[in-house]
Amino acid sequence: MQEVEAGTSRHFVARQLALAYLSYARQVVKAQEGAVEMLEQLTKYIRSQLDDRALRSSEAVDVFNTYFGGLYGLSFVKAELLRHVKALLGQRQREKRGLPTVAMTMHLAFLGSPGTGKTEVARAYGKVLHELGVLENGQFHEVSRSDFVARYVGQTEAKTKKLIEKAKGGILFIDEAYTLDDGDRGEAQKGYGQEAIEVLVADLENLRKELLVIVAGYSTEMNRFFQVNAGLRSRIPTSLTFPDLSLPELTTIGTVMIKAAQYHFSSDFESALESAIALRMKAPDFGNARGVRNLIDEVRREQESRLADLGEFATSSELSTFELEDIPPLPEGYLSQIQHKRRIGFIQED
Repeated sequence: MQEVEAGTSRHFVARQLALAYLSYARQVVKAQEGAVEMLEQLTKYIRSQLDDRALRSSEAVDVFNTYFGGLYGLSFVKAELLRHVKALLGQRQREKRGLPTVAMTMHLAFLGSPGTGKTEVARAYGKVLHELGVLENGQFHEVSRSDFVARYVGQTEAKTKKLIEKAKGGILFIDEAYTLDDGDRGEAQKGYGQEAIEVLVADLENLRKELLVIVAGYSTEMNRFFQVNAGLRSRIPTSLTFPDLSLPELTTIGTVMIKAAQYHFSSDFESALESAIALRMKAPDFGNARGVRNLIDEVRREQESRLADLGEFATSSELSTFELEDIPPLPEGYLSQIQHKRRIGFIQED
């Protein structure tokens, strides 16, 4: 282990020394005739003297893993976001060399059902971009329609601009962004959401380097949202779909939540938990990881209620252990909801 750490340290030192020498050389020869060609040759020569571990920066991956390593699943989403991070860092290299650049559009659309991790991923992404110097502060601002829309037409523009100004340097996360579409609203409510969208479209273009806007919501509704204003799709060109989580993934998330809260459980409990999750998945609006979290909260209440009568006679072990009997029965109405979904063909029979 010590040999690995020593080797890693040597490669890091070699990389830092090579970069320092290159930086010095660029300052010294930049005004000389033929400086560009000279620096190109010097850069290639130094690269040839370094092995792959010293040559390639792991900064982006290391920072990314710091904030995303604990997020379960979402391999495609994480891979795409890491690719975006590297592209933004590549753009910064062009800027440092004085090469012409076109500001890359950072704005994103997160599509998917509730509880699939959209908000959590957005928070982590902001922290990554801040630590790597892409965003000034990386602060996370979660908003919805009510934060944009004022009581009277004309006031919405000022309210929207205030939100955008406050979010500069960080992330403006618009949850259920499709609710800004006034299409299905009554006449009394029309015009307000459209006004907010028009302000957003203008500032999405003007603040490409100062602000990251992420719009989020159900896939179908979000596709309609992009049709409301022709400028939305060009300013938010990248959409990432967050898939619904599988039963094994949800069960793992549930056990991780329990262990993180320092509770214990048996293998029989874990099997029963999986069965409880499987049954609840068939009901509408289960909510993926959010639904699992709600179930774990129910388990905790059942356990606390069961031990309440013992009071001081309950042991620390008992207070920290979930038993089979703590898994609650289905909430009232769940079975009728499941039967309704089966009648309309939403649930396929085995």
